[in-house]
Amino acid sequence: MQYEYHERLASAFVRGIWAADPSQVKLLRNELFQKPISDLTEGDMRELIQIGNNQNLPLHVFSRPVNFTLFDRLVSLLKGIQPDNVLEVGSGRGLFLWQLLENFRYLSVTAVEQESRFVNLLQAVGKGGFGNLKVTHTPYYDLKPLYLFEYDLVLGINLLDYNELYESVFAEMCKLAKRFVIITVSKGRNDNPRLVRSFNEADLKHLFLEQKIEHIKIETLDNHYIAVGRK
Repeated sequence: MQYEYHERLASAFVRGIWAADPSQVKLLRNELFQKPISDLTEGDMRELIQIGNNQNLPLHVFSRPVNFTLFDRLVSLLKGIQPDNVLEVGSGRGLFLWQLLENFRYLSVTAVEQESRFVNLLQAVGKGGFGNLKVTHTPYYDLKPLYLFEYDLVLGINLLDYNELYESVFAEMCKLAKRFVIITVSKGRNDNPRLVRSFNEADLKHLFLEQKIEHIKIETLDNHYIAVGRK
């Protein structure tokens, strides 16, 4: 199957995977693995992606979503806010994280993930050239490893409606937010068996108000709610 990739991110992943393998010293001397990620040409990236495909690396996770206007709207919101740094809780396989890193190349981003398989994926991207990405491996409901830090904007993209401890997760997110908290959830129920609960606008407002966040804007797009809370 042919994919349209986030090429620079996929290239960083390939470089990060090989960098962790000491048996690949000769390969790592190749200029493709030495250049700053921003200096890679289109040809360089195609070559790195081919190396990844030859080794059956899961590069499909870097494929671009087609007509996903929800992500476009989120990027637009972030461009308006211009945060100093961002914390994304529940980055998973990077579905929105890739959009974030691609559109805000020099923004400091911390990704929180609780599943080891996704943590390894995200860390490889950081090691492969995206030094502005930090990854923390911890349960979503327990963000104590980050308590010493403060984040201008905290994101939870399609997270709460798939988590039984959604109230604890949201409380942790708000605790770490300096200015903004943005969440998205499905509007109504869908066919995904992992969906734990559905939310309406009143539910979302209640979540924010419980955390003493009173400036709330909610909009709907692509069968999702986007809720923005400002402290």
